[in-house]
Amino acid sequence: MKEIIAHTVLGYPNQEECLKQLEFWNDIGLRHWELQVPFSHPTADGPLITEANKEGLENFKSLESLLNFIENIEARFPEVRIEYMSYAQKLFFLAGSDHAGRIKALKNKHWIVPDLPLDDELTQGIGDKLGLRFIPVIGLNTSKERIKILLGHQPDWLYLMSGFQTTGKQFQLSERLIDKVEEIRGMDSVKIGLGFGIRSLEDVNKAFEIADFAILGSIFMEKRKRGEFESFTQNLAGY
Repeated sequence: MKEIIAHTVLGYPNQEECLKQLEFWNDIGLRHWELQVPFSHPTADGPLITEANKEGLENFKSLESLLNFIENIEARFPEVRIEYMSYAQKLFFLAGSDHAGRIKALKNKHWIVPDLPLDDELTQGIGDKLGLRFIPVIGLNTSKERIKILLGHQPDWLYLMSGFQTTGKQFQLSERLIDKVEEIRGMDSVKIGLGFGIRSLEDVNKAFEIADFAILGSIFMEKRKRGEFESFTQNLAGY
């Protein structure tokens, strides 16, 4: 089944409005989310998500308040599929904190950590300690040999970046992107999610021509700033 994965940053623009956004997604049937744990240096993200990370950090006064918020989301939306997203430094901090047991107790176990080498022993140790499963992030320049190694970990799906840009840039169904998806399909039946630059229903339908998931993030923030969030998002109902 084809699905949109809707991305936002936890606590953006504040906790109350973040929950309202999640409730709206849930009400119209968008029930697969990528929830980003706010981080001070989100290297793979463009200016909108970087700004959202800054605001998200300011809206949680402690790690405990962040975890309370996450646990509340899981309790309020038990039918929603969630992947949490962060960066290696943040994950190492969580693993070494007094709250590691609370991370392990979360219902949703899949994490997207773009700068984390999944075949590293330290990564495997953190995954075991926190009870996590990682979604590999690959690009158009990721070698076939590297993809084979990542597939050996039997991930639930692969996050494929559509180009060499940060988030928020224009989406293109390029020949090179199509070739990369075909290469992966020839190796494994794993599901593929396309991210980076998907900004419209037209882009979503293009992504669905070759992939299983279309990942939207920056565009929601852009539409919120313009006061167009609900009208834009309503058009995505049914995906």
